[in-house]
Formats: sequence, structure tokens, C-alpha cells
Amino acid sequence: MAKKQIQKKKVNKKKQPKITTAYSPELKNVILITVIVLFVLAAVYFFTALATGKIQFGKDDQDETETTIQYEEILAGESFDQAEESYLVLFYYTDGVDAGLYDTLLSVYQSKENALPYYRVDMTNALNQMYRATEGSNLYVSRALDLKISEPALIHFVNHQVSVVYEGKEAITEYFNQFGQ
Repeated sequence: MAKKQIQKKKVNKKKQPKITTAYSPELKNVILITVIVLFVLAAVYFFTALATGKIQFGKDDQDETETTIQYEEILAGESFDQAEESYLVLFYYTDGVDAGLYDTLLSVYQSKENALPYYRVDMTNALNQMYRATEGSNLYVSRALDLKISEPALIHFVNHQVSVVYEGKEAITEYFNQFGQ
């Protein structure tokens, strides 16, 4: 009887199907390498974000800066549409040699008691490109679409129409000098 039990055990062992895993050693290695690469990439991203300041720990108080909107710089097409009845618009290239001079003239003019409101038009701005002229300005116009500017110009607008034009560095400087600059 003991022999029969041993033989049954052997038969039972033979009849059991072999269980094979779908994971081969190569697949395990690929998964392991992928996990390691993802971990390294995440670590590099984390340390880069820390170094650049995108991630900050322990800094709850935010630097609050007051947002201000500047109304002095406008586009050339807006020069006829300002709210005031009488105002000045200076058209110039902010990267030009005389840009500092014009900024100084305007800031000193602004401090005067009877100064008119003024606006600046940066002719280097791509949105003002259609108003640039290489030769000959067209400044005495009734609408912005006809405006062409070849050199710095100061235009005095009254009731949204061109009243007086000062074209060129000398004329603009002379206009501002009459206010005691």
C-alpha cells in the first residue's frame, strides 16, 4: 500500500501542468532600466526646478508688487483717439541715439505747471511699422491711417485733429525749451 501511495504522488506530480511566467529575464531588465531612467529624469527635473527657483520650500510670503498700467506709451494708430481735448504725441525711435534726450525733455516738461498731457509712440514697435516712412513725412492728416513718419516728430492735437507739428530734433527741442528747460 505504501508503494501505491508513492506511485500516486508521482502520478499527481506528472499530471500537474507547468506554470510558466510571462516575464523573462530580458523583460525584467527592460522594465528595471525604464524605471531607473524615469527616476533619474524626475530627479534632474526636481533639482533644476529648485536651482531656478520654480520650486521653493518654506517661502509662504510672496513679494507683492503693485501693478501699474502706464498710459503714456500708445500706438501710432491711437494718436487721434485720446480722451483729452488737447494733448501732445511724440513719435520717436526708442532705440535711437536721441531717445534719452526725448525722454528727458518729456519728464522735465511734465513737471511744468501748465503742461499738456502727452503720449509717446515707439516707432521701433512692430505694430507701428505701417506708419514709418523712409523719405518724407505726412503729418498734417485727418486720420491715423494717412500718418507717415520719417523722423522724430511732436504733434499737438486739439479736438482729435492735428494742430501743430514739430518735426526733427531741433524743432522738438526748441518747443520744449520755450517752457524754461
